[in-house]
Amino acid sequence: MSGALNAGAPASTSAGAQATSMAGSPSTSSAGMGGTAGAMASPTVDVACNPADKKPDAMPVTAAAVQATGMKSTGMFDVVVETDPTISDHTIWRPEPLGMIKHPILVWGMGACSNDSLSSGGVFSEMLREMASHGILVVVDATPGGTGTTSTNGTAAGLLKGVDWAEKENERPCSKYYHKLDTKKVAVSGQSCGGINAMNAATDPRVTVAIPFDSGLFSRDMSLYMKLHTPMAIVDAGPDDIAYSNGKADFDAINTIPIMFANYEFHSSFEHNAGFTSQDNSGVFGVLAIAWLNWWLFDDMGPTGKGYFVGDQCGVCSTMWDIMWKMKPM
Repeated sequence: MSGALNAGAPASTSAGAQATSMAGSPSTSSAGMGGTAGAMASPTVDVACNPADKKPDAMPVTAAAVQATGMKSTGMFDVVVETDPTISDHTIWRPEPLGMIKHPILVWGMGACSNDSLSSGGVFSEMLREMASHGILVVVDATPGGTGTTSTNGTAAGLLKGVDWAEKENERPCSKYYHKLDTKKVAVSGQSCGGINAMNAATDPRVTVAIPFDSGLFSRDMSLYMKLHTPMAIVDAGPDDIAYSNGKADFDAINTIPIMFANYEFHSSFEHNAGFTSQDNSGVFGVLAIAWLNWWLFDDMGPTGKGYFVGDQCGVCSTMWDIMWKMKPM
């Protein structure tokens, strides 16, 4: 399994702790806002796979754009990239092996709402691999080598289709995901146009947390803002990021949820993608993303989760990030 740590990254122990405590245990339910544990769910009862219900196997994606270009991801899991005939218009980045923990779900929208999950030579591959290496099932609203934009351009539909699929697979006895997913822990994310899709999808009641990158609505939508119900981090690359003004305007207008506006200037010729191309594992963007997801998906209250953002030992506070908060959890 991948084990090397990105320089400066908080080394997450969340997945390992869950592997010890959850493997083979009854499923539990957790609240999304702050990770307050809910009542113990009824134990799941496994049902044998009926061979008549089997689906064709997923096919691995071996294109160079999905392969690691430098340091290995920082999580404890290896990562498999594949297309699955049960959701043929998406691409799956999944941890391997499955079942050591209950895997949270993250659905991702591509930059430019591209229908190619490996667009621009796999710009987002480092981030997607990094997320999956920490035990998260990542479902991308695009196919390897697709053309044009997705049919769900600018809407929540493609991301929520990924959530629907994961929920069904978690309950399908012949699925390799059967009773291995934590369907109460769902993140929505994406870059640029894909981040707009994520903001729209964040209104869905199943969503636990949102983290759009280099993104913001083109005009304020108070109706959408009022439907938001989970924490959100809007992550941009500073004032030279073409999405900065829209992301800042969204942050200024949203007043009903814990929301963080995080900016890091790369001094790049194209700031809009710099957070994904500048370093292995998406560099500082990857470090911040994993800590944010550890906090809200794995209930990590320590320095690799909540403590990276809040408290006396705040890790992000000693970096070059420019951080603003509303309704900051304490």
